Amino acid sequence: MVKRSEPIDRRMIPRDHANVVVLPWWRPSPLTCWFLAIMTFDAVILLVALGVRSSGNDAAGNGMGNAFRELFVQAGAVIVGCLALVFVVVRHRGIRIGLIVTLVLVTLLLTTLLQ
Repeated sequence: MVKRSEPIDRRMIPRDHANVVVLPWWRPSPLTCWFLAIMTFDAVILLVALGVRSSGNDAAGNGMGNAFRELFVQAGAVIVGCLALVFVVVRHRGIRIGLIVTLVLVTLLLTTLLQ
């Protein structure tokens, strides 16, 4: 025999939680979608910047330019990875919004690698 679930007693739910929308497990929140979209854009920027090579007459200058570019690409990848780790661990909405703003600033800095 299947036991039917009892209806929810709305008197037991606090007023500030009465209208909370619960998303299905397979549908991420809009903040998570924004974060994933920006992170994917950063990954594309880093991959494109990894393939850019300096070409000119000075071999030593080209080598140093390529080395610094590699250094900044790796540092950018570490920063994006750390921000993603913190985003996954922390569930507070305000901190997540701050992480998205920080990721946008990192994206603006990473676009300078494409010049």
